[in-house]
Amino acid sequence: MIVVGILDGDHVALCDGDLRKIASPKKKKIKHLAKTNKVLYHIKDRLLSGQKVQNAEIRKALSAYQQDGQHHSKWDDTETKEDTLCRKRM
Repeated sequence: MIVVGILDGDHVALCDGDLRKIASPKKKKIKHLAKTNKVLYHIKDRLLSGQKVQNAEIRKALSAYQQDGQHHSKWDDTETKEDTLCRKRM
């Protein structure tokens, strides 16, 4: 699952594009999550710009991440200043 929104200081919205679709994400306490330091930048950029993200895009991105775990052009493990600020708000 990926974080698709920050709900408040203790909760985030999670989506996998399959059982938990973007239209009905799972509300989850942050303290129950394991941080991976991976960012799906193409999905992050679309969410932040207000563009629609399709469930198929999320499934495809998660599938690529789970299959190879290698450096991928569409996701990275480097943390940007914005990611750090976002994490501190959590």
